[in-house]
Amino acid sequence: MIVHVTSIQRQLPLHDATLAYAAAKAALSNYSKGLSKEVGPKGVRVVRVSRSQCGSRRLARKNDAILFGPLLVVTITRAWDSARKSLRAYGNRPVTISGLDRPVRGNALMGGPGLFDALRVRPALGRPLQADDSRPSAPPVVVLGAELWRTRFASDPRVLGRGVKVGDQVRQVVGIASEGFRFSPDVRVDVIVPLTVPPQAPAERKSNWTFAVARLARGRSMTQAEWNATPIHNQ
Repeated sequence: MIVHVTSIQRQLPLHDATLAYAAAKAALSNYSKGLSKEVGPKGVRVVRVSRSQCGSRRLARKNDAILFGPLLVVTITRAWDSARKSLRAYGNRPVTISGLDRPVRGNALMGGPGLFDALRVRPALGRPLQADDSRPSAPPVVVLGAELWRTRFASDPRVLGRGVKVGDQVRQVVGIASEGFRFSPDVRVDVIVPLTVPPQAPAERKSNWTFAVARLARGRSMTQAEWNATPIHNQ
């Protein structure tokens, strides 16, 4: 058996970022098809595996939440408004956190509007991120992870309102995450910052990746949820 790994980008390339990659995958797909005609009669099977950007997995033991991702948010066009009502965007990236006794490298969770509500989590102190925090003109804020607060700020509640530099931007501390909070479940969270989501989908595809989380409605199965998510992703 011969296995070729292609990509959905053979059909939906990101012209400003991965055009060469998409062209290579399109060529590989055509080569795979031609090769199968040549060696198939000799008993050799040629399999083409096409990876897509949309997948899902359960977040917890309770059958009430699902995770879609990665989802290329800017590919959403006609379904943009309806998707924004049910999907909560997020992302993870490494950052440098300053304003301490010494700068440290940590993990940042970038949360879009409604993420805390979708996860049904509350901070230990202060407030969670709110929808207005994701506006492009909103004052920069941050929620500290419990471990960072404990180890670098000695669990001092007076840190609320203080400025902490995350990356190249000073952000006001508005909350402290609950102990043990991680998202995704296998990623440590040191700081939580707002993820800005544009009010309308751009006209062209770009290379801005994010993930999205949604809560499974009562009476709906994982299969039904995946069917609902796939058309949004493909637009």
